[in-house]
Amino acid sequence: MKVIGLCGSLRRESYNRKLLREAIRLAPETMALELYEIGNLPMMNEDLEEGGFPLEVQRLMDAVSEADAVLIVSPEYNGSLSPVLKNAVDWLSRAPRNRVLSDKPAAIMGASTGYLGTSQMQKELRGVLSKLNMHPLSRPVFILPHSKEQFTPEGRLTDPGKTAKVGALLEALEQWTLRLKSEV
Repeated sequence: MKVIGLCGSLRRESYNRKLLREAIRLAPETMALELYEIGNLPMMNEDLEEGGFPLEVQRLMDAVSEADAVLIVSPEYNGSLSPVLKNAVDWLSRAPRNRVLSDKPAAIMGASTGYLGTSQMQKELRGVLSKLNMHPLSRPVFILPHSKEQFTPEGRLTDPGKTAKVGALLEALEQWTLRLKSEV
């Protein structure tokens, strides 16, 4: 199963990027999870679509289209989605007849230095994805508060319970994706 991971943070050593790297490391053997960089996309502007989508946008659309599912790992910005993530989702929604996102399974995770984690962002993102006819996984929920203390210097999660929860979310995403494919 091919899963595209999108990180809503541009920082190389962001806690969300570390969390996505951990998800890649912890993915089941039956899942090929890879990070797709979204920081080089131009800002969403319909004028840029004249003559076709910009190359970076088309590459993202192709990658998501070829994937069985999407894993989004993102911080929360002012109680909402990060600008880079919103930009990527907006570009993906521009694909003809929404062919890239429609019926695509998704899972969401997020890390934050605060105590509330990314709960508001995750709720809002689920609403956006549902509006685009995606199928976001509702459970399990994974929110990593106080993320500054949650990683080793090498970027590994320090708490085995949290490591197990990341694994459980990925297994749930795999089962959810297989279930949705069988219903088509």
